Amino acid sequence: MKIDAELRPRFEYLHGFGNLLAENQEASGFISQRTRLNAKYKNEYLNFYVSIQDIRVWGDVPQLNRADRNGFGLNQAWAELLLNDQFSLKLGR
Repeated sequence: MKIDAELRPRFEYLHGFGNLLAENQEASGFISQRTRLNAKYKNEYLNFYVSIQDIRVWGDVPQLNRADRNGFGLNQAWAELLLNDQFSLKLGR
């Protein structure tokens, strides 16, 4: 069994991307973060993988806000049944 995590913050500075800015329009900058928790299990008959993730923009939602359910979700999950050396059955997202 293997369990790991990913933490990926990203800074963006927007100042006229895609079109010209009006003279009175200001630039904006923000940091978004993607956090993933991955688990993988393998034995001679079964391979299993699940990855859950949370995506947030720093300062957008209070830290202890339990009503916010938009950022957390299932990124990837699958199970593979190994029938023999040449065939397997894999199901998942």
